[in-house]
Amino acid sequence: MNKINKFWQYCFLIFFALVPMIFISMPVWLACLTIFAIIWVCCKYKLTKFPLILFIVAFAVRLAFNLIVRTPPISDFGVLYNAAKSILVGDLTFNSSRYFYLWAYQIGFVGFQALLLKIWDSLFFLKVINCLISSTICLLVYLIAKEFVKEKSARIVALIYAFLPFTITYTSVLTNQHFSTLLIYLALYLIVSDKIRTKYLTKYIYIYIISGVLIGVANVIRPEGVVTILAICLALLLNLKKGHIQEIIISLVVLLVFYFGSFKLIEQVLIKTDLAPYGLTNNAPYWKFVLGLNHETMGRYDNRDVYLLNEGNEGKAQAVIKERLLVRPYMYWDLFDNKIRTFWNSTSLEWSFHHLVDVEFDWGIFIFKVNDAVAILQKCSSFIVFVLYIFLWIGWLMGIRHKKINPKIYFIMNQVFVSLEVYLFIEVQPRYSYYIQVSVAILAALGIDYFTDFYAKNKKYLKKIFISPSKNAKISISRSK
Repeated sequence: MNKINKFWQYCFLIFFALVPMIFISMPVWLACLTIFAIIWVCCKYKLTKFPLILFIVAFAVRLAFNLIVRTPPISDFGVLYNAAKSILVGDLTFNSSRYFYLWAYQIGFVGFQALLLKIWDSLFFLKVINCLISSTICLLVYLIAKEFVKEKSARIVALIYAFLPFTITYTSVLTNQHFSTLLIYLALYLIVSDKIRTKYLTKYIYIYIISGVLIGVANVIRPEGVVTILAICLALLLNLKKGHIQEIIISLVVLLVFYFGSFKLIEQVLIKTDLAPYGLTNNAPYWKFVLGLNHETMGRYDNRDVYLLNEGNEGKAQAVIKERLLVRPYMYWDLFDNKIRTFWNSTSLEWSFHHLVDVEFDWGIFIFKVNDAVAILQKCSSFIVFVLYIFLWIGWLMGIRHKKINPKIYFIMNQVFVSLEVYLFIEVQPRYSYYIQVSVAILAALGIDYFTDFYAKNKKYLKKIFISPSKNAKISISRSK
């Protein structure tokens, strides 16, 4: 009879769980279950050789998506892909286009794609490379997080990031963000890793030489390196202590010299080979600010501003920027509020599914609508990112409270802080957050660490509450050391 009663009790619990679903959408519940499943697996099993498992699982999921969803390159991605194909046959006429004159810095990524296509002239091959790069970024999330939190917490956040829908679907898009992001976080790993410094690169100067080169190459692929360099410089200054001033100054100088040196060296090679006759310059430096300060579109792209790119309209563009700057203060609040929502709280799945808009599959039993599936993925992605923000906030707050902030975390924290400031003034798109979501995931590990500590410290009491309750069960909320 007791078993029947317990079964009846669980039936009621399951039935009543349906009530909150009326108020919270099913995709959010699915995302919740996924996160809890990841945490449970990481806590339950030791998972020896976890880095290898993480990489294989992340790669398999991304490859499977690309086998199912064959996204064709469009917009800028199509232009860059076609230019890379032209290089293979020795055709450099694309350089005479207005596009590559204005944004000559795109040639760096075009050259990188051409090198890959020379190995195997296949669109799918480029996507496989994206899958490999993205899976390696998942591995870097784990490795960098492990420098600041326990092994278990690093595993959890790496798996959450690996299953974040945006990081999976975006591998089907031929963007310059993948390889650039990999190089930047590889450089950051070298800087924050105790193992690298003590075992491999025993002199700090070597670390900053290699990091400077990696970020310089990343800047060739996508001009975001300056954000990372600024963030690292700020972190070094925040870590300035008596007795380490000389080391900090030398690190700064070496980093900057090798960053600019590697970038300029590659630029000169591309100029000499006629791949980039204008160098890797931005001949429309005002454009991002024209868009970013547009109060009507809240800092997003607008075709109505395209005329400002025409030759001879530089003065008009500067005048437009001045006009959009000299507005009433309250208008800045609306602009910044919407830009933050676009950059930090949006997803960018449409780039992977643009060719399947309004497509339906009639499977007899039911009709599968791609738009509905994308909407579910968007909600799941947004919710998971929101959870990461909560973990980040809790982890940072508890770290301040207990005075346990690792000074090296500033190298990661500043990536978020500097990006936030920069994108308040330049154009924003949801997909631009791809680079910074890596930092968000790493920082979220701090909050996860406190939750795993709480669970480990109160494991037997929690079991008594949920399995065999005891009136004397007391839960300690202090963080274990």
